[in-house]
Amino acid sequence: MPKMVVLAQVDNLAKWEAGFRTHGDFFRRQTVSKPIDFALLEPNTVVVCVAGDSRSDGP
Repeated sequence: MPKMVVLAQVDNLAKWEAGFRTHGDFFRRQTVSKPIDFALLEPNTVVVCVAGDSRSDGP
């Protein structure tokens, strides 16, 4: 199963997490059906992992 991992620096971990948790409806509208995992790391770093479909639309 393909996965995408994003590592990003943010200004405020608590503010980022609160905002991210409000995006459930947005992700469902974008047909995201797999869980989106994330971790908060000091200092001010987030890691997000999104699992993709097992099918391949590419070559």
